Amino acid sequence: MSYLKYFALCLIVSFSAACVQAPDADKSNAEAPKELKAANGAIAQPLDLNASKLSFVGTKPTGRHTGEIPIQSGNILLKDGKLTGGKFVLDLTNVKITDLQGEMAEKLAGHLMSEDFFNSEKHPKATFVITSVTPLNSKLNKYNVAGNLTVKDVTKSVTFAANVTDQTNFKANANFNIDRTQWGMNYGNDRSLGDKFINPIVNIGLTIVAK
Repeated sequence: MSYLKYFALCLIVSFSAACVQAPDADKSNAEAPKELKAANGAIAQPLDLNASKLSFVGTKPTGRHTGEIPIQSGNILLKDGKLTGGKFVLDLTNVKITDLQGEMAEKLAGHLMSEDFFNSEKHPKATFVITSVTPLNSKLNKYNVAGNLTVKDVTKSVTFAANVTDQTNFKANANFNIDRTQWGMNYGNDRSLGDKFINPIVNIGLTIVAK
């Protein structure tokens, strides 16, 4: 291979690595927290904590990492078989990395729980409280779910599309992107850092199952 071709190949590889982005998903813009309405006549159903989970994908110029944050407790509110509200509590002291193993996974998880990100020692929990559920396509069980997400004592309203099964075995799935800097997690958020830059956009995967 000639030097010119080798140089061109290196440029292509470098450009591809630099273009790693968060997974393609709707971006949920953080807004001022919304008022929680009274859930008159709604029935609380506890979550199945073994089946419910929150996953995340973080990206940087050289690749991506995946992980999970346990849902510690929570319930959903149903009225006439329809989702009307709910609350989930996340355990920020037990962040897990799923694409690495051993010491490398523990090191990255420890960094995410440090003061640079979640500061889990001071803020061990995050909460999400549903404030409204609006049908998008009732035939396809698609809804817009809005709720107040509190991380590190910062509360913002986020809205995302979810597929909801309103039957005996309740299940909801959602996938969306958020900007972590809206909750004060600014570490690595400077493109001048080059390979050490960490994308502020984080992909969230949410699965909620009620007993």
